[in-house]
Amino acid sequence: MDPANPRAQRDAALEMDICAEAAERQQSNRAIRGTLVPVEALLTRTLTAGGATAGAELVGTVVDGSRFAEFLRARSIGMLMGATVMDWSGSNLSLPRIDTGSSAGWVTEGNPGSVSDPVTGALNLTPKTLIATTSYTKKLLVSSSPQVDQIVNQDLAGAIAAAVDAAIIQGSGASGQPTGLLNDSLLPTPITFAAALPTFAEVVEMETAIDTADNLTGSALGYVADPALVGGMKTTDKGTDTGSFLWEGYPGRPGFGMLNGYPALSSSSCGTGNMAFGNWAEMYICFWLFLDLTVDIFSQAKSGIVEVTAQVEVDLGARRPKSFIIGQAGP
Repeated sequence: MDPANPRAQRDAALEMDICAEAAERQQSNRAIRGTLVPVEALLTRTLTAGGATAGAELVGTVVDGSRFAEFLRARSIGMLMGATVMDWSGSNLSLPRIDTGSSAGWVTEGNPGSVSDPVTGALNLTPKTLIATTSYTKKLLVSSSPQVDQIVNQDLAGAIAAAVDAAIIQGSGASGQPTGLLNDSLLPTPITFAAALPTFAEVVEMETAIDTADNLTGSALGYVADPALVGGMKTTDKGTDTGSFLWEGYPGRPGFGMLNGYPALSSSSCGTGNMAFGNWAEMYICFWLFLDLTVDIFSQAKSGIVEVTAQVEVDLGARRPKSFIIGQAGP
């Protein structure tokens, strides 16, 4: 959309009102480069009207916009498994916790009892910048069906959501990334399977590790796994000719499987050979309120190119790391 175009302003009146409200609610000191968009609206390449695979498919004699096929992305671990999502308008955020509780002891008359103090810790979240950008020609904007700006916004939202989701498991904790479960040093020691696929005993061992740490609680317990592992578990018998397989369907929850009696989700966001089990409500995802959406119609105006950049400040982590455990494929 050209923000200086009166017709475009009329067509996008609702969206502009939403963005204006977002600007009023913004309380941080972060410099705003473009238009503020609520995080709920989460949405590099150049699209042109002339090049194949670069936008030409959107310009034709007849294009049925109602049948437009979006890019397929990984299933959302965070949203589907019940992660806790927060909006925050301040600076850094610290979520305190008790890592080791106090203990009580029996005493005999006249003898002092043993005492222990709780050990405390915290999940410290700081804004980490995530950016997605793309561009398209003005010619494509006026001649495409469906509207290319709608497609671009949806794809940028999908790219940002996918990056956040991948960070839940694989975030390195370096180079500006959040720390995901694979790299959280406070998690229990990962379980390495004896083979490329886990046995039923190894799947149960992951549950037992969480239970031993007294963290087998909550309504969001479940497994997530790499699709290659899931495919193998669907054909792996729980024992010997039992007719029951490790990964089976979950009645009443389309898209979910059942593993060891718990909901289970297949997602490429896990990374190759990885599986995780835990209470997903203890995975906190914090957004610093709004997505900053910048539409640049000037930098490449001579070429008729509009550049759109989406930026969001986000961090995540396990509030109780011992509520999760990682399983990894063996040799």
